[in-house]
Amino acid sequence: MSERFTGTVNRSYALDGKRVVILETGYDGDIEQGDLVEIAGAGQGRVESLAWGSAFDAESPPLTLIVDGLSAAAEPGAKVASVAND
Repeated sequence: MSERFTGTVNRSYALDGKRVVILETGYDGDIEQGDLVEIAGAGQGRVESLAWGSAFDAESPPLTLIVDGLSAAAEPGAKVASVAND
């Protein structure tokens, strides 16, 4: 991870014990598989997978994170930030 990642949750849902977190466009920084993230109100989790793009809006593809370890649902508007890996 080269610089701190920040973004905002657009929507999220549970999938196979993990959370699919779709971010709003306008996120900053870099995020990679295996990075830790903190989502306001949902706790910390590890990025298991990520993808750009969405069938909903091909002109403005969001970033989608699959996150494991969150203690609660990621609510729309919640702030997302990378956490330094130990």
